[in-house]
Amino acid sequence: EEKEEIFEATWRYEQPITYEFNIDDTEAKYNLYLDVIHSDQFASQNFYTMIHTTYPSGRKVDSQISIELADKLGQWYGKCSGEECQLRVVLQQQTFFKEKGIHKIVFEQYTRQEALTGIKALAFSVETVEQ
Repeated sequence: EEKEEIFEATWRYEQPITYEFNIDDTEAKYNLYLDVIHSDQFASQNFYTMIHTTYPSGRKVDSQISIELADKLGQWYGKCSGEECQLRVVLQQQTFFKEKGIHKIVFEQYTRQEALTGIKALAFSVETVEQ
């Protein structure tokens, strides 16, 4: 697991967040998570991120996802304490990796706003699923 703080809780277009992780067992299953730490005053129900994945072979895959932080009534999905909330987003469950080596995943802020205020940090984690 690796956590990246976002300067002044304002995630900008020009601030992609990069994580690298090593896969040494292509037979194992893995869960991938993104923990979003945000202000309890965040102005939107959701936000979009573009995810760029680069495999050890150099192959690249891009995908866009909407991260839903609250329901339609404005109730936060994550756990809140004080002025901060944390939501665990399941990116993939029980997935396999076909290639051994260093994998890179990059998260880009992908909304209509150049500066997304209220996102304090992102934490990415890879968990081996017990079989």
